[in-house]
Amino acid sequence: MATYMKRCTQCGTPIDGDARVCSSCATTAPFGRACPGCHRAVDKAQRVCPGCARALWVHCPTCTQWTFVQDACESCGTGLMLRCPNERCGAYQFFENAFCTDCGERFDK
Repeated sequence: MATYMKRCTQCGTPIDGDARVCSSCATTAPFGRACPGCHRAVDKAQRVCPGCARALWVHCPTCTQWTFVQDACESCGTGLMLRCPNERCGAYQFFENAFCTDCGERFDK
């Protein structure tokens, strides 16, 4: 089956059209914004995810300013993604997740 390349909306690198992470910049939403819980496409105008009802605006753990759920805080630039502790997974996850959305590993906080 042929895989079509698309450009990452964050860095412009061509990646597979079905990729969930950009291999160049490691964004978890290479083709637009996605809910960090269910990976459904979301928009910054939405307050909650229509798929799982997760809040899409949170307080940054560093500067405490409101920011959209994305790779980095809009105010201070602090990264909001953590790497899954499961050695076999290693997927980047949103800092508020209690479990990895890829493998189910529990995060110790």
